[in-house]
Amino acid sequence: MISVLYVDDEPGLLEIGRIFLERGGQFSVDIVTSAPAALTLLTTKNYDAIVSDYQMPGMDGIEFLKNVRNSGNTIPFILFTGRGREEIVIQAINSGADFYLQKGGEPVAQFAELTHKIKIAVERKRADNALKQNEYRLKTLVSFYQMTSGPLKDMMIFAVEQAVEITASSIGYLAFVSDDESLLTMYAWSSLAMKECYICEKPIEYPLNTTGLWGEAVRQRRPIITNDYAAENPLKKGYPKGHVPIIRHMNIPVFDGTRIVMVAGVGNKTSDYDDVDVHELSVLMNGLWNVIKERRAEEELVKRNEELRVAYVQIAASEEELRSQYEQLAQSERQIRESEGKYRTLVENVIDIIYRADSEGTIIFVTPSILPLIGYDNIDEIIGHPITSFWADPEKRDDLIARMKEKGFVKDYEVIILKRDGTGIPVSISSHFYYDDTGRIVGVEGIIHDITDRKKAEEELRKSEERYRNVVEDQSEFISRFLPDGTHVFVNEAYCRYFGLKREEILGHRFRPKIPTDDQERLKQFFASLTPDHPVDNIEHRIIMPDGNIRWQRWSDRAIFAPSGTIAEYQSVGQDITERKLAENQIRSAFEQLTASEEELKRQYDALTESERALRLSENRLLMAQDIGHIGYWEYSF
Repeated sequence: MISVLYVDDEPGLLEIGRIFLERGGQFSVDIVTSAPAALTLLTTKNYDAIVSDYQMPGMDGIEFLKNVRNSGNTIPFILFTGRGREEIVIQAINSGADFYLQKGGEPVAQFAELTHKIKIAVERKRADNALKQNEYRLKTLVSFYQMTSGPLKDMMIFAVEQAVEITASSIGYLAFVSDDESLLTMYAWSSLAMKECYICEKPIEYPLNTTGLWGEAVRQRRPIITNDYAAENPLKKGYPKGHVPIIRHMNIPVFDGTRIVMVAGVGNKTSDYDDVDVHELSVLMNGLWNVIKERRAEEELVKRNEELRVAYVQIAASEEELRSQYEQLAQSERQIRESEGKYRTLVENVIDIIYRADSEGTIIFVTPSILPLIGYDNIDEIIGHPITSFWADPEKRDDLIARMKEKGFVKDYEVIILKRDGTGIPVSISSHFYYDDTGRIVGVEGIIHDITDRKKAEEELRKSEERYRNVVEDQSEFISRFLPDGTHVFVNEAYCRYFGLKREEILGHRFRPKIPTDDQERLKQFFASLTPDHPVDNIEHRIIMPDGNIRWQRWSDRAIFAPSGTIAEYQSVGQDITERKLAENQIRSAFEQLTASEEELKRQYDALTESERALRLSENRLLMAQDIGHIGYWEYSF
């Protein structure tokens, strides 16, 4: 289900849009009639995409988009409007819109296109987020393994910081659970929690029966999400005075088999926690526990080996002691096998591909995750073969080895690997040399990551940019970009045709069309009025064409500012309005003539009205005289 926020000042159109989008069962649509109301809603609810009209009272669609982007929100944004002017398209794209769709035409086709655009934008955003999360998780797990030789405290603090970052929280903690699950030992806090938490003596051990809401993850043996911590809850027992305030909270239990061994928690995410956060935190903490278990197994093994050495020194003292030590050794070996089995499980289930090749480039180890990627059925079909036999361009390995010799490693080196059917798959390789006990290079090992989705996203971006260039070139309006000194850096074909010049005659030159003297000062003041607070404005002025004719133009100019506040360049969209100006002048002249004729007609009407009044008075007097003198009269026709 894709959640959509649809913003338009026409309630009827909103209802129609919601019906069209929701009728397929793939969308959940909330509708609002103004951009300010939508901004308020975005502070309380998350959406997968925004669809907005352009022309709305109070705040138009472009201003709405800018507010969303300025808040740091990268949600897909589609401008869906009846206004089709080029400057609106440019503004939308420059402000971070994902798509621009013009209203009009047959509704079914129009909303089908809108549905398609929403799906593309959301899928692209989700794919990008998933890619980033996968990369982040892998890097974190690799970091755990790289920290196994360091202090456990450092690794635990690092894990808490990663948990805070991966769930977009601001505070976090990590506690061990006793074997009988009755005691929680707080082991690490996030750095922000330590800075903000002013409890004088932070308690270390917490009996489970004295804990409040944060102990529920152990008691209920499942993740607990509390997105409104301030709400009444009988499970809460409060927190000490001076503790950092909690707005939202989520914690999870970490299991080893059926026993809970750790509790990890995060808090104060700016939006609600959900199942995705639970999954991310669970994967991270389960990976951490696997590393801790291996570390403990290794420490236990070292300890057992030391005990075995002492036992051999004392072997003559007691045969029973020797037997005891032998049993301990057997137990240690079983622990090693268990540890190796868990390590093998981790390697065999990793999403990316981990490989190792000898100094000749022959594959001697690779994780099973390579099989579905390149279409093979068995690892044995890959082990023992040159790694370059699976590369579309085998010669690139020489470049890879040269780069590793230069830096000692290579990161995100892109190659094409071949599937069994011969098709290519883009991947990135991060590798380094590995050495024997004498320090001699004996091979290469690293990680291979499938970047097919990223390449598709890059291709979509390239196509989008190409479509944008085509739109600009096909416009009848004049479009140009120029520096403050008048040097032009871009003009479209319409601009060149209008001035009768070739593109190369304008680009890189200080091309300034001739302006009548009466308009020059007004034009100068116009450009001086463009500031960071008022970067865009419109102006109409005359221009002297190369053949001497004077024509009228209308320009929409935007000043683009450098970080220092100075103007870096101007972007202009213009059109010839000479015919409109001539028509306006003709209309003004006709109106003046009509006004004069109306005055004359009114004067004649007043004179006629006066004559009619005198005639009626004369007739009334004649009738009165006839009546008084008993005089009759008649009229007849020949």
